[in-house]
Amino acid sequence: MTAQRKTDSGVILINVLVTLALCAAVVLAMLQLSDAAITRSQRFSAAGQAHLLLDGAELSAISALQRDLQAGVSADHLAEDWARIGQDEIAIDGGRFSLLIEDAQAKFNLNNLVGQGPDNALMLQRILTALDLPEITGRRILARLVAGPALQSLSDLESAGLGPDELRVLEALVTVLPGPTTININTMPAPMFAIVAGNPVQGRLLQGIRQRNGQLTTDDLLRAGLVLTGQTGLTSRYFSVTTRVTVGDVTLARASLISRLAGHGSAPVRVIARRSLQ
Repeated sequence: MTAQRKTDSGVILINVLVTLALCAAVVLAMLQLSDAAITRSQRFSAAGQAHLLLDGAELSAISALQRDLQAGVSADHLAEDWARIGQDEIAIDGGRFSLLIEDAQAKFNLNNLVGQGPDNALMLQRILTALDLPEITGRRILARLVAGPALQSLSDLESAGLGPDELRVLEALVTVLPGPTTININTMPAPMFAIVAGNPVQGRLLQGIRQRNGQLTTDDLLRAGLVLTGQTGLTSRYFSVTTRVTVGDVTLARASLISRLAGHGSAPVRVIARRSLQ
């Protein structure tokens, strides 16, 4: 009888231990699920905040360009308020934030090569020479544009046989914008001066004037003996905004293309394209 009680007690103890182990496993699983739910909730919240910051950056750029439009656009240059709203990366509550606004017409628009005359082909040739790219690159670009459709981004040239390295080099002086556009000589990068002017000496002269005065005017060009052609101008319609945001462990980046056109209904300044960045 005593032996039987001991056996029963042993079985009961094992059952109790098994039950406790099962309860512990259930509690652990519940805690893990709770932690996962909290983590997901925190990520959703961080992602929501990051998206709001991206939208806010866009709105800041639109507002600045709208004010510039209302003030009257005779020239767009880098000393204007719209060009000063950019923000180098800074710490924000729980993360990081940066904003870059650029004149998208500071570079040569490859879509100008479609039906816009031989001067644009010459411009491309000068750019390729300045970038030390071979003539075959130009022929491939022209063939792709003739075949159509219009380029949507530089990456479209991969189908024409251009590799990633060539595209990175090209990106310094060329861009892709909807329809034909002019190059804004008040915002173009330094290497473009010699290309636009047609010779390095006159290019350095124009670059020096812009550095001293913050911009170039029609009178400056006349005194330098340079007449604006259909390829160049003093104002711009397209602007690019690049925003990077980190909130918690969520990082988002967005490139936005903004169009500004006076008299364009109730929204003369608006975002016409967006894409996520790595």
